[in-house]
Amino acid sequence: MTQNKLDRQSPIPLYYQLKEILLDLIKSGELEGGRLPTEEELCIRYSVSRGTVRKALSELESEGFIVTEAGKGTFAVKPKFEQSLLKFYSIGREMRDLGIELTSRTILREVTKPTREVIKFLGINGDEDVNKLIRVRYLEGEPIILETIWIPVKFCSDLTEKVKDDVPIYDILEYNYNLKILKVREMLEPVIINENEASVMECKPGIPAFLVERITYNLEEIPIEFRKSIIRGDRFKFTTEMYR
Repeated sequence: MTQNKLDRQSPIPLYYQLKEILLDLIKSGELEGGRLPTEEELCIRYSVSRGTVRKALSELESEGFIVTEAGKGTFAVKPKFEQSLLKFYSIGREMRDLGIELTSRTILREVTKPTREVIKFLGINGDEDVNKLIRVRYLEGEPIILETIWIPVKFCSDLTEKVKDDVPIYDILEYNYNLKILKVREMLEPVIINENEASVMECKPGIPAFLVERITYNLEEIPIEFRKSIIRGDRFKFTTEMYR
């Protein structure tokens, strides 16, 4: 049961007790619409000063549990989706297995020449054609990933025609082209979402994100895919475990 009273005899500061009470409310999902009471409402409900309320809210915001929207109020931040770094993953397959709604929208599909970066990571010649796909991935209706994918045409000549928004790319590669995956190599880098990315992902520019660069290898250890994903840091986190 969520604690709802402050202990004024406790050595623990009132702002910290209030913070913990609000955190319990956030985690329990008891806030209607995810909206926190106003500062004035909290002052009256818990018989504390506005300074105490503001300090509690400030700590919750700095720790990423709440966000304040001008003219609208203060809201609980949605829990982040987690992804382990310890194993190969296809987010489409994993979310499908977990019963989490995942949809995609392909905003570009074309056959083009590779850039120097693509040539480097795929180990191909500059005159080879590559399939290029740009997709927005939606988790529970919210756009959180912007992907750009390059796959040599020599492996799948009509891929741009085969791609379907409701089918994972790896399923298409495996079932349509018999391209089975042995391993992937990934590089993660913290970045800031720019204005163009923000307009596509329906978020504010300047928020933190992950840039994930992935090279996918087939059973012969030949690179068959280079992928760059911009993943919203406010909605996603990576986890790992290390043993001594």
